[in-house]
Amino acid sequence: MHPPAIEERIEVSRTHLYKSLEWKEGRMGILEMRKHYANYFKGLPNVKEFRDRLVRLESVEEIEVVFEEMKVRYAPAEVILS
Repeated sequence: MHPPAIEERIEVSRTHLYKSLEWKEGRMGILEMRKHYANYFKGLPNVKEFRDRLVRLESVEEIEVVFEEMKVRYAPAEVILS
């Protein structure tokens, strides 16, 4: 069985982030989420750089930027058909 694709991991993490913000509101929701990023992105090569940024960010907008960067970094290589 293959691990979830990066898009799936990010979508679940994003949903969790927004639910955390609903529950804790504002900064506390962001702080609550920090402990979960390691589990969502476990097993991705060289993910430490992204994880370290995610646990220091203070705004949803900044977190969304990192999610988009991760999508680009971990996007599957395009299959070239001959």
